[in-house]
Amino acid sequence: MLPSHSFHIPSRTPSRMRPASLGSIALALALSLAGVAGCGSVEGRLTEARALQDAGDFSSSVSPLRQVLAKDPNQPEANYLLGVALVQTHQSSLAIWPLRKASESEDYAVQAGLLLASSLLETDAYEDAITATNGVLAVDPDRFTALRIRSQASLESGRPESALADAERMMELEPDNFVGMATRAESLIKLKRMEEAEAAHREIYELTVASGDPSMASRGCQALAGFYAEHEPEAAEPVVEECLAAHPGDQQIMALAAEYFDSQEQPERGTALLREAIEREPDDLALRFNLADRLVRLEDEAGAKAVLVDAAAVFDQPPAWDRLALFYQRRGDHEAAREANLKALQGQGGGTPQMRFRQAELALDTGNLEEARRLASELTEPAYREFIEARVELEEGRYQAALEGFESGLVRWPNNSPARYLAGQAAEQLGQYEKAMAHFREAIRSDETATDAALAAARLQFSLGNYNDAQLLAQRHINKRPYAGPDAHVIAARGLAKLGRHEAALRAMVQLGEKDPESKLTVATESAAIVRAKLGPEEAATFVETFGLDLTDPANELALRSVVEDRLLLGQTARALARVDAALAAHADAPSLHDVRGRILLRTGDPA
Repeated sequence: MLPSHSFHIPSRTPSRMRPASLGSIALALALSLAGVAGCGSVEGRLTEARALQDAGDFSSSVSPLRQVLAKDPNQPEANYLLGVALVQTHQSSLAIWPLRKASESEDYAVQAGLLLASSLLETDAYEDAITATNGVLAVDPDRFTALRIRSQASLESGRPESALADAERMMELEPDNFVGMATRAESLIKLKRMEEAEAAHREIYELTVASGDPSMASRGCQALAGFYAEHEPEAAEPVVEECLAAHPGDQQIMALAAEYFDSQEQPERGTALLREAIEREPDDLALRFNLADRLVRLEDEAGAKAVLVDAAAVFDQPPAWDRLALFYQRRGDHEAAREANLKALQGQGGGTPQMRFRQAELALDTGNLEEARRLASELTEPAYREFIEARVELEEGRYQAALEGFESGLVRWPNNSPARYLAGQAAEQLGQYEKAMAHFREAIRSDETATDAALAAARLQFSLGNYNDAQLLAQRHINKRPYAGPDAHVIAARGLAKLGRHEAALRAMVQLGEKDPESKLTVATESAAIVRAKLGPEEAATFVETFGLDLTDPANELALRSVVEDRLLLGQTARALARVDAALAAHADAPSLHDVRGRILLRTGDPA
């Protein structure tokens, strides 16, 4: 059975599940009028799509818009509205084509061009984003938003001179606009004009303080402290302390300060900041969540759990139980997650759709497929139901049906990282490796902390012989999932060893040993393989024999087999048998040890 993982639960209830309201009544009226205007006509379909989007139901507006474009692929408004719908449903890459078509129309050149440029920027297509903003600025040279997008794309594509020119134009149009000032300061950094960059950050700080707006003053302080923290860390501490004193309780400044203290190897100071904030604001649940997240990043799993357990006990509210359930679920403690989620459901009068969805996936996590099917049938949101049904198919080995189910649900929730990960698993089982990698990459892009997608991608790349990609993905998993087990370290080490980077491979194993003392056996055997590849079997056998493991203990059988294999390669049969006989003298009833001895005798010509 394949490992199971939680799905991402959207932060809001999908629009089609909202209770009846004046908005939905207006929508119904608009749709009825659309029918009167001409059932199936272009104008009727456009009216329907406008009404759906006005009501916030962007997903449902896609169908009538595609019907219009099937008749007239160049219809400007339909292309524009389709682009809007796809952007609003987190499908920016799919929005690019209709927005490009719409931007070719004089009527939509600016609004479609701006949304096109923004979508291209979001998908890292910086050169195309610059081209799109050039088109907007040709029509409206002083459009601030176009200048902002182009300057950002220029920075990202290594054109700081162009970004600086756009920033200065933004400041001419709106002298006190924070975005223009910040872009100018960042451009100067990219141009290595550090004295001017420092002066620009000082100017931002002084102008925002003088504005009298606390939120602007906070942003200015963050900008200055961030500049020093990154580029002149020895001068940063007094500025960081000043920001903390001037804006006590400001969570963004606390986050910046904690990151700075971490960089200075003083993580306890950043943690203390959050604990002090909780003491000042004991009713702020978000602060407790932030502290738990920080402790997870610092690999203090026990501390994070204690914070969330305490928050659930103190507040006894659905959000606190919900967050605790997610913590348990991501760490594989599915029974504890189920209990916490049940308490969240009980406190919500039957629970939100997201909580009921989680209960269904927790039934899967605990192996109760029939319960999962029953709960899935009660889910009214189609994507939720499709994801659960697809997971049942995956667990039962019907990989094609599982893949189709996941991909159907992903049309509605394309940024659902766990669903992407599981779709990748289904595709891999079908031998569709390119599709599997595409899903794994999307899962990583959406939220690489949520699943083992980077690890799965690393395994797949290793099996395909792409050792550099494998070790890079494994290292990414180690960095983003600090509570993960030893598998990623093993793949990273094996990939490095295959590339001939034996010293780096051994360092990966040392890091695993330091991080997880329980992985001593894995560290010994994997390190021995690396030593064997670099120096030969004698050094590998000696490495394991002096590693500090009890080679007579059946629990360390893999290490014993490693030594035995090396001694046999060296022709040292007697030494190999002596090792096994010593283990059997201590544990005569261990079947695995008799197996090792029997295999030695087979290889040395003694079948009897």
